Amino acid sequence: MYLFHEFREVNEFWEYSPKFKVKNIQNVHNFAFKNYCEVDGNLSEDFARIKKLKITFFEAKYKLVNHMMSYALATPFKKTESFEVTFSNEASIVYPMPAYKPVGSKENFLGNLFLMQLTVLEVYPGKEGQPLFAEDFYLGEKWRGEYTEVLKQIDKI
Repeated sequence: MYLFHEFREVNEFWEYSPKFKVKNIQNVHNFAFKNYCEVDGNLSEDFARIKKLKITFFEAKYKLVNHMMSYALATPFKKTESFEVTFSNEASIVYPMPAYKPVGSKENFLGNLFLMQLTVLEVYPGKEGQPLFAEDFYLGEKWRGEYTEVLKQIDKI
């Protein structure tokens, strides 16, 4: 699975400045998901859950096009770093965002797109013959709110 987002290194006038460089992605982005299956609001223990997850980061510089309405890659994506995260065997919401320091820009770009490649390395088994199940993956900026609050907003829609 791939998730992507961006981080900006600009001021309110969209001017690049190194002082806006992201030092730790955990400070500006939430990444969370339900490491369990819900059926009609009830927890189902039938399905396998993620035990170990590898998160690989890729970055690319971007520019805005179409009157600043769309992203366009200014450079190709480059692999930057990988992390392995292990979860307990509990049906819970997990927050596996590692302490990643983005490469970012060293020149006059607005920021970088980052891509997270998620690879499941190990699972806790569920009932025999049942697949892995995790749901409601979310990657977003912290100012948008806590994961559980974002889920409530989505459920209303």
